[in-house]
Amino acid sequence: MNVKVAGMTAKAANTTVTLAENELRKSLIITANGGDSYVNFGTTAPTGTPPTVFDLKLASGTSREIQNYTGPCKANANSRYIEFV
Repeated sequence: MNVKVAGMTAKAANTTVTLAENELRKSLIITANGGDSYVNFGTTAPTGTPPTVFDLKLASGTSREIQNYTGPCKANANSRYIEFV
């Protein structure tokens, strides 16, 4: 199994962190880095300040592992993706 750091921390509050669809992905880890992270599973970024439309909220410093999700992801700033393929 290969490990790929797929997204790095975005510093600007209005910058989204995007992860493209990957049909070979076995596991995805999303980490909130330096602030709360709001994640949408799809191609639409979380909206609002702070976001009010999102699929998942992670408190600063926490991670969530999602197995067998191959679709795209968009998160607000403060997010890091690691995918296992």
